[in-house]
Parts: sequence; structure tokens; C-alpha cells
Amino acid sequence: MKKTFLCLFVAAIIILIVITFTSTGCKKTLTTETTVNIIETSTVSETTTPSTTAVETTIPETTATETTVPETTIIALNKIAFVSNREGNYEIYVMNSDGSDVVRLTDNKALDFYPVWSSDGSRIAFISDRDGKDPGNIMEKIREIYIMNSDGSDVTRVTNNGVKIFSLDWFPDDSKIAFTSNLDGNMEIYIIDFDGNNQVRLTDNEATDCNPLWSPDGSKIAFYSDRDGNDGMYVIDPDGSNLIRLNDENTSSPAWSPDGSKIAFMSDRDGNDEIYIMDADGSNVVRLTDNLAIDRNPAWSPDGSKIAFWSDRNAANPEIYIMNLDGSDVVRLTKNKAEDTISQGCWR
Repeated sequence: MKKTFLCLFVAAIIILIVITFTSTGCKKTLTTETTVNIIETSTVSETTTPSTTAVETTIPETTATETTVPETTIIALNKIAFVSNREGNYEIYVMNSDGSDVVRLTDNKALDFYPVWSSDGSRIAFISDRDGKDPGNIMEKIREIYIMNSDGSDVTRVTNNGVKIFSLDWFPDDSKIAFTSNLDGNMEIYIIDFDGNNQVRLTDNEATDCNPLWSPDGSKIAFYSDRDGNDGMYVIDPDGSNLIRLNDENTSSPAWSPDGSKIAFMSDRDGNDEIYIMDADGSNVVRLTDNLAIDRNPAWSPDGSKIAFWSDRNAANPEIYIMNLDGSDVVRLTKNKAEDTISQGCWR
């Protein structure tokens, strides 16, 4: 169903949806999209501006093995972590924000997806089914949270719930992780210490709650829910209090700006999955993309000047792009026959 699709995989594109929803975190329907900039506010009509597409060059890739080594020092920022099946399996890679210097971090037969940087850039949390028993159906395979150093070393398992985990995000000081799971039979949001202790359930209702994203100051968590009958975006305090609905117009994949003043998100409110931004209180909605392709999973640059996203606008497979905050100067970072996707916390 439309709401549950956000957090569940569709058989034919199951891996892509996981990564997507990862991205989508919990988005449901796949639609088509385009590349033009349309300004849309709550009460103002939309205008369009053209966007451009640059082609990436092919960069040789290296592979990092998962050996246990001391944690690395903080890496330089302006790196994008992403998921790709370019070598036959869905693995986690990093690249520079211009698409250069692609490095493979994971290498196994499992599904590794939803990479999210720690605030200091030294570690990456991700979701994997590498330790899950194979029930014979990939849609039922157990997925847990793992943490690794930014070079792919020292992989550590955080959760041990024996269920599926769908999306995650670090607390700003890297001490905790918020995540989505069906641990109690329904899609809810949980918080756990980065070392796997003190797991707490944040939401509790019959609806789907997913895609949790911490605000930069750690005072709020934005998330997607269909609790009011529509796919809306909400914010809540980390203790579960002060629930506020920001909108209810088929919205998902929230991503806070680095200064906390705005939220980028994905919506099909106009009939197609596009990228929008709005003020953190839900006002002043602006549409950034407008095309017949799929544009999903916005992620802010560290300086807040650009937004990365994935799209299938130039091919049948998804690729990674960046654009300005007004939707202009769209640049394609990846170009291959594989599926390259990102999640909201992918850029550091």
C-alpha cells in the first residue's frame, strides 16, 4: 500500500527501495520526474528555471577490507557516502563531492545500505543483513545497524534485535542513533546508544513512523508518518513529547539544513517525486526539481549551499546529482549502468 511502501521493499526493485527509502526512508510509490526549478510556497504559484547537467568522468575505485584496526582520525569533509551495485552487489562507497576518488568501503555478499556519517566524519553507520539468517526470502531477512571507520575498517554491530531496520541517523554528538524498525510488530522509531545499550522506543501507534532525522542542535527529530491518514512530516522531542505536524502532503525523507533553519524533503504532492525545501516550521515550501524522472533523498552539503539527491532522469538506473538551493546548476556526479543512491546523512 502507498503508506507502507515507504518502509518496505517491492520485489522487483527491493534493493533499490531499501536504499531509496533509506533514502526514502519510508517512501512508497515510485514515480517519474524532471529537472527544472519551480518555486512553490504555501500560497504562491510556482515558477520554473532551467537546470543543467554535467557529466562525470570515470574514476578508478579501490576496495577497503573489513579488518579490525584502530579508529582512524577525522577525515576531511566534503565526502559523499553512497550505495552502489556497480561491482555486482550493493556495497557502500565514498567519493569527493565532485564525483572523484571513488573508494569502496564494504565487500561482502550481504546487502549494505543507508550509510550515514558521524558528525565528526570519523565513522559511518549503516544497515546490513550480513549476520541475518537467510529465510529463503530476501524481503524477510534480518537487518541490523553497524558502525565502521571512515575507511571501512573496524566494523562493529550495534543492534541485535533479530528484525528488520530500515533507516537511521546519528545524534549530533554521535552518542546515540535514531532508527526505524518493526521490532514490536509495527514500523516505529527507536533511539539507542552508539555502543548498542539503552534502546528506547520513541513512537507508539498503529501508523507507520520512519525516516528519523535529528535537528543539528539535537532538540528535535523530524520523521515521516501516515498516522493522520496522509503521508506527512512531523517533529518530536527526543523524549517523545511535543509532537508537531509540519505538513500532510505526501511528504517523506526529511533532511535538516546544517543551521537547522530549513528542511529538505521529497514529495509527490504534484503527482511526481520531487525535491522541496521549507522552513523548519513547515512554512515557505519551495519546489526545487520538476521533471518526469524520480528525484529522491535530499542531503545537504556541510556548508548548506547545495543539495545532493539521486535521480533516474538521464538513465533507467538511478545516479547521484547535486544542485544549488534554488534548484539551479544540476551536476551529475556518477555515470554508469549500476544503481547509485544516497540517504539523507550521506554528505560530510
